[in-house]
Amino acid sequence: MQIKPGADIRFLRWELVRYLPQMEAIFRFHEPAYIFTITSGRDGEHSRNSKHYKDGAIDVRRWYPATSAGPNIPAGPVQHVQLTTEQLNAIVSDLHQLLGDDFDIVLERTHIHIEFDP
Repeated sequence: MQIKPGADIRFLRWELVRYLPQMEAIFRFHEPAYIFTITSGRDGEHSRNSKHYKDGAIDVRRWYPATSAGPNIPAGPVQHVQLTTEQLNAIVSDLHQLLGDDFDIVLERTHIHIEFDP
């Protein structure tokens, strides 16, 4: 697991922290080269009433560095590899199964937003 420099998860709610290892395992199951990276916690700019500001949400990358892809690196000067739509849908489905109804998972353009919202 990695935390993007500047991402502030120091006071992340226990309801999220306790699931981080399983969340990472889900991503890695669907893409072994994936590096689970939290890109935002309470930091950054979010909507006014965002759970981020209450330490109840994280954002996670939708891509992984091409260097971790090994022989699967596409030809050309690619710096990162996007998870496929099929992988993303399977990951979101598995996250819903793991986390249950007290969590919202939103597939954003640049990240996956995961929040505790009982």
